[in-house]
Amino acid sequence: MNREKEKQKLITLRSEIAKENGQSTYLVYNDEELETLLDKRPKTIDELSKIKGFPKDGKRVAAYGDRLVAIFDPRGGLGNVLSKMENSSFFK
Repeated sequence: MNREKEKQKLITLRSEIAKENGQSTYLVYNDEELETLLDKRPKTIDELSKIKGFPKDGKRVAAYGDRLVAIFDPRGGLGNVLSKMENSSFFK
């Protein structure tokens, strides 16, 4: 997917999340954070949590981190599921 399509998906997602929570879009993530997401293209929660403003134990990641990484993961977020499985003590 090209950058412009990803940007449009991020803008749409931001609007949806803002509407769901009754808040302004800039509180979901601002334009600078949107551009950073486009630059970094996180495909897992671990990758997302390395981006300023998206700490792993933060509210944003818990609330909509999976939806964010699914935009960049060609497997529709499967990379995040696999990452969780790899880090699970169940599989060690």
